[in-house]
Amino acid sequence: MHEQIQKAVARELAAILGDDPQALEEYAYPLFDKGLFGPGSIVWRVHADLPSMLIGGISSLMLQSLHPLAMAAVADHSSYKTDPLTRLQKTARFVAGTTFGSTVMAEQLTSVVKSVHAAIQGVTQDQRHYSASDPKLLTFVHIAEVSSFLRAYQRYSLSPLTAAEIDNYYSEVSLVAEMLGANNVPKSLTEIKLYFKSIRQELVATSEAKEALNFLRSEIDQFILNSDTKTNGDGGDSFANTFSKAATVRIRKILTEASFELLFYWAKDLFRQKPTMPTAILCPAALSLCGSLRWAIGPSKVETVASLRSRGIDYKTGTA
Repeated sequence: MHEQIQKAVARELAAILGDDPQALEEYAYPLFDKGLFGPGSIVWRVHADLPSMLIGGISSLMLQSLHPLAMAAVADHSSYKTDPLTRLQKTARFVAGTTFGSTVMAEQLTSVVKSVHAAIQGVTQDQRHYSASDPKLLTFVHIAEVSSFLRAYQRYSLSPLTAAEIDNYYSEVSLVAEMLGANNVPKSLTEIKLYFKSIRQELVATSEAKEALNFLRSEIDQFILNSDTKTNGDGGDSFANTFSKAATVRIRKILTEASFELLFYWAKDLFRQKPTMPTAILCPAALSLCGSLRWAIGPSKVETVASLRSRGIDYKTGTA
């Protein structure tokens, strides 16, 4: 029974987060290519911990929604309410590819995102123009994302970073933002703190931001409960089949409430919403869930294959 549970959870999270065994080959070549960062980088260490990345990723969506221009772009050009996993999956693939993929893969992914951004333009409800290619907006989206990844890693991983490693993480990961067209990207914890201090006056919980937050915290449950049961393509049961959709909703609640709790105090104040679970209960529950997910997933297969690639070893044959 334990093995069945483990396989079911691993399949489901692999599909959601992009750590899909069927896609390993694209991370395997060309041999000796270390990609943008390579083994031993802090980016690899942080981004390989899928449970904390999931919490950080959801928290980053909440934080990003507080920028009126970023939220307007999502509201006008995203189908998150009808296909809520798509944005998470696309972000997960981009993060995995730019982190663990070859140099060419990372360049291709950033090129695709830049072309998509070029078409995302519009006007907010208060008649301000927005463009997804705006370097300042790209910087905000990047900082909101990676700071959320790091906060989740520090809270829920097994090996939190030292102060020096935190600075190294921000310095390393800034490369991706710059490849996308961001400018003046903060590259240390001190710079990150100064950045948020300077931009907080621009952030606001618009009606669109509150809608997005409410969707993540509660309305997505109806999507889960009403969705068709999936299989993994080889006849195996999905997570929902193995446990029940009600159990999936309970797990979702822990993850999203942990994501909300992870927000900066001022971000929660802007939303004017309160946690639905006491911190004394939520944090231990989230830690326990992360441990269970880590057990189910095991070491990141994508990271393993990428590490072999960087050393010139073919993951299929195990030979150089």
